[in-house]
Amino acid sequence: MKKRFAHSIPVLAIGAVTLIIFPLIRCGRYRDNPLQRPIELAAGFGEIRKDHFHMGADLRTNGREGLPVYTVKEGYISHISIQSNGYGKAVWVTHPDGTTTLYAHLSRFNGAAGKWITALQYKSQCWQQNLDAPAGSFPVKKGQCIGYSGNTGTSEGPHLHFEVRNTATGKSLNPLLDVLHVTDTIKPIIKAVYWYNRRNSIYEDSARPVSKSLTRCNTPLIGIGISASDQYAAGRFTTGIDKAWVYKDDVLQYSFSVQQLSAENSRYVNACIDYNKTLHSKRPVQLLFSLPGNRLPYTRQSTSGGTIDLSDRWQHEIKVVVSDLVGHTTEKKWRMQYDGSASQSNASPAERLLYPSRTYLVKSEHAMLQIPENTFYDAVPLQLIENKSKLTNAVSPAVIMKMPCAPVHNSFTACIATTLPQGHTLRQRTVMVLSGKKENMALKGNWKQNNMLGQFNQTGTIQLVADTIAPVISNPIVEEEKLQFTCTDNLGAIASFTATADGHWLAFDQKGNCFTYKKDDHFPEDARSLTVTITDIAGNTTVKKYRLQTR
Repeated sequence: MKKRFAHSIPVLAIGAVTLIIFPLIRCGRYRDNPLQRPIELAAGFGEIRKDHFHMGADLRTNGREGLPVYTVKEGYISHISIQSNGYGKAVWVTHPDGTTTLYAHLSRFNGAAGKWITALQYKSQCWQQNLDAPAGSFPVKKGQCIGYSGNTGTSEGPHLHFEVRNTATGKSLNPLLDVLHVTDTIKPIIKAVYWYNRRNSIYEDSARPVSKSLTRCNTPLIGIGISASDQYAAGRFTTGIDKAWVYKDDVLQYSFSVQQLSAENSRYVNACIDYNKTLHSKRPVQLLFSLPGNRLPYTRQSTSGGTIDLSDRWQHEIKVVVSDLVGHTTEKKWRMQYDGSASQSNASPAERLLYPSRTYLVKSEHAMLQIPENTFYDAVPLQLIENKSKLTNAVSPAVIMKMPCAPVHNSFTACIATTLPQGHTLRQRTVMVLSGKKENMALKGNWKQNNMLGQFNQTGTIQLVADTIAPVISNPIVEEEKLQFTCTDNLGAIASFTATADGHWLAFDQKGNCFTYKKDDHFPEDARSLTVTITDIAGNTTVKKYRLQTR
């Protein structure tokens, strides 16, 4: 019996990185790689991403989904994850040689492990899963198909994300050194070189380009930053470099190389770049010196931390060398000299600076920030300024974090007083909203008397908002084998989505604000109505019913 859906019937409304395609890399031994086809690399290991290093290699699928994904070694499936963000649908395979491989952004799973995780979804009535598989329950042979390529999670285009990890430590290893063998005949490129005044915080003093064979500077202490890339095929796209060194008169000052990464250290990528310049341009600028709050263990440096001393006022030869994975190097040399002058500093008074190694309480009349140790990577001036909010539904002042553009490592706690009296019904719908340089975020904080507390990992303007606007269900696609809905909210992503057919829960896939279900054995044949319920972070709920009709 075939069924179709009629028009929606509103039942209840309570409250009212484009995937950049990078270099083509072809591999002769492609039978050993997870796609069993010539490798086309979309991104390499350790590349700079938003708030993290890239932990593996991205393999192109020519814009297609559904390519078979194969295990590269024998072992057993040890972990399966289904998430709306991050890796999306992913499989971990543990191998006897002490490594674990990860296959991410899959469109679907294959075999018994996929059936196992689907059964758990329906048992728990929860689409998102992140579970260890029973040890040894799902053995796999080398070359066995475990799933199909896709675009799930935070992927911005169809591809396969592939990682190799040390099973004992959990650290990610460069797969191009083990499984994915590449041919590379082109040297990396140094596109631009910058110098920084290391007497000031990097967040208060902007980069200066090195454009002359002799560059004079007005500070005795400098650091070097570079914009560099690598190419694997002439005229094609670019990836990041593998290693970099900076020398003063042939004496090593600093080097950087990432051959293994751990998830807990990945956010330190923001300490390795000129954050402001990288945020506002399409190419990252990598620092060849260590910021005070950088705890990343993957660097080697002199006792100066990469800060170059020019105080003797002599001319010194500075040399930067970059290398790709197979050892091709490119270098740039120039001379630098401190001219003895000292320009007027733009740095803030020391008493207004927040240093990485300390904790702080920053207060204004109606707000307070609790800033833990290692929140910032370099000294940052910060003031709290309160203005009347421009939002009609605001229930607090707008609290402005007046400071330069700087990344946050450890989340800080914001405490903001509300204008709502105790017991007011709108307190149940109040959320904290942060407006940042590039994006906004909203969260449901915790009440403590007249104050709401919440944790943030970015800076901006924070205020309390009473949200009474219900989320919206739109653009329904109702087909014989497929259901799809777009769910949006005025403050961002919705908090929960549930769909039932005559009371039977259905496992909808989520990609951003799009929810999709492809009819399977769990859809009841005699179902006559579908109910979709969504809720936002403030607790506003929207319910819609769709009537099933028999053809």
